[in-house]
Amino acid sequence: MAAIVIALSIPVFFVMILIEALVAHRQGRRVYRFNDAITDLSCGIGNQVTHLGMAVVEIAVYAAAASVAVLPAWPKDVWWTWVVALLLYDHQFYWWHRTTHRSSLFWTTHVVHHQSEEYNLAVALRQCWFAPLSGIPFYAPLFFLGMPGDMFVVIALFDLLYQFWIHTELIRTVGPLEWVLNTPAHHRVHHAVNPAYIDKNHGGIFIFWDRLYGTFRKETVAPTYGVVEPIHSFDPIGVNFTPFVSLARKVASMPDMGSKLWALIGPPEWRPASMGGDVVIPEPTPHRITWDPTSTRPVHAYILVQFVLTGLITGATLARWEVWNAPARLLTVACVLAATWSWGALFERKRAGFVVDVVRIAALPIAGALVAACDPLAHVAFPLSIAMALGSTAWWVLGGHTALPAGDAT
Repeated sequence: MAAIVIALSIPVFFVMILIEALVAHRQGRRVYRFNDAITDLSCGIGNQVTHLGMAVVEIAVYAAAASVAVLPAWPKDVWWTWVVALLLYDHQFYWWHRTTHRSSLFWTTHVVHHQSEEYNLAVALRQCWFAPLSGIPFYAPLFFLGMPGDMFVVIALFDLLYQFWIHTELIRTVGPLEWVLNTPAHHRVHHAVNPAYIDKNHGGIFIFWDRLYGTFRKETVAPTYGVVEPIHSFDPIGVNFTPFVSLARKVASMPDMGSKLWALIGPPEWRPASMGGDVVIPEPTPHRITWDPTSTRPVHAYILVQFVLTGLITGATLARWEVWNAPARLLTVACVLAATWSWGALFERKRAGFVVDVVRIAALPIAGALVAACDPLAHVAFPLSIAMALGSTAWWVLGGHTALPAGDAT
């Protein structure tokens, strides 16, 4: 059910993003950069299609917790059990969210969401592929307490969808509701790299968890967004795996086993005294943009068309996953991820973007044929995949290759 709801939500997300961009334009504000926004959305696409496989682990753990529940299953026809479920889920979300900021290992499963140096609705969809797995220790206790699985899914979806609208600079305040709800003003603080704002406002729907546990901070100065150590990449696959590589290098650099263990599970800024002590977070340069390579309009046009088509494929994948067989699933997901990878390479003017796109183009008709063979509702998948492959090939042949300078690095 969750995948279908997300699939149906995708068009709504895109419409809201377009409205935000248009309103900002009318106000004379620039809140989007095309390359950054596409990378945000590519991370969201990758999060959804990879989660289809990772969900097997979640389901197994949650089922095990439910099998030894200490309380009977909660009644779903009583309104107050839904209220309790929402409060408990949001409470656990708060502690998961706070932990992902205060433990280096957990930070690797969340940092992707903070890497953008912009703040807009597209950032809401910039989700790490591994975030669902890091949430298991925090949500499994809810099943142990008797929360029914379908109630959990509904509450989790509501909590997730609620947080979409708080990723905007266009809404300054919502008045008295600021005392209870997590709002754009509160969440802007959370995404800032200003030292006074670091690791504040972790709530999902409700902000009173932060007030209760001492992590609340009111927005007083304009936030500067991003992460303390910016990642200079528009590659959605790379930005998901680079944090793990960085953590491995950090652990390897530690002088002894105790330091290695604490470097793994302790706060991201921690360093032993022998290495200078904790990293001091400097005041950021206001409105900093540390990574913005230029690319051509033809590249932007090509990526935009491919993004729309890939978004449609992603929606179909989410909606029909249970119907498709393993080969259709694997090849379709591979084509989707290859598309997002190639966009990042094209933004950065890397010739590897051409190589990966050629492979994707060749695989598209095969994926379309596999889907059409196992899904009676997808009989048009094969001709559409042929059309996409031919269109992509035509773009490269007719001039797309000129967007990549000769001798550019791969």
